[in-house]
Amino acid sequence: MLFKLKALIIKMLASKDEIKGLSIYDEIKEGDSVYAKMPLRKGELKKIAKDHQIRPYVVLKKKRYSFIGFQCSSTFIPKGPHYLYHKIRYSIEDKDSYINLSKIYEVPILNIRSYFKHIKAQDLAIINKKLDMVNKRSFVSDLRFEDIDSSPSIGDVIKIGKNTYYVYRVYAYDLNIIKTVNYRPRHYFDLKNNFFLDLDDMRSIKRPQRIEYVGMYGQGFNQMIDEVLKTYKIPKRFV
Repeated sequence: MLFKLKALIIKMLASKDEIKGLSIYDEIKEGDSVYAKMPLRKGELKKIAKDHQIRPYVVLKKKRYSFIGFQCSSTFIPKGPHYLYHKIRYSIEDKDSYINLSKIYEVPILNIRSYFKHIKAQDLAIINKKLDMVNKRSFVSDLRFEDIDSSPSIGDVIKIGKNTYYVYRVYAYDLNIIKTVNYRPRHYFDLKNNFFLDLDDMRSIKRPQRIEYVGMYGQGFNQMIDEVLKTYKIPKRFV
């Protein structure tokens, strides 16, 4: 009853733009992107040019009077590790657009101005993997896009127990993995940044139900790993 009364008061006091935001919010779901006024105090907002005060945000989680989300930009210049941002690959193809994953915003419903578009599952799955890496380094809270299948891909580095492994092959129910270490083993592949693959520790495992992602190298590394295996004359051993 109290929630309905508060919602009614908000509608009575809201401007036309704000009422439009309320109706948009009723229709959007997690993974949608909307244009919204930046959630800043009036003094901070006045320092920003009016045509820059409305920014696109991706909805991560809906709340009663706000949503939790990430800010997007077409002019964002990525700095630092790649897991702190995501270049939208599948949902926007005609221009560069980035999602900044290093900071979460809480945007009031009344700040919403218009609907932009839905971010496709392929992009959201990659973002979920990157959020594992972001959370591991304590930049943001442990939030994920729900109901998104973030299946492992070739080149991912995953954590199982206390160890981490490079995903070499992906099958329906199994993974071929190679152990990663922070020292040079007898036979190794250098992943850079003091990170190595122990080529004497290859194994096949049943796919874990919950996978924690530590890194993403891409499947282009497999060809280089194969060349190193040939150099060492090591057969591919996945037991």
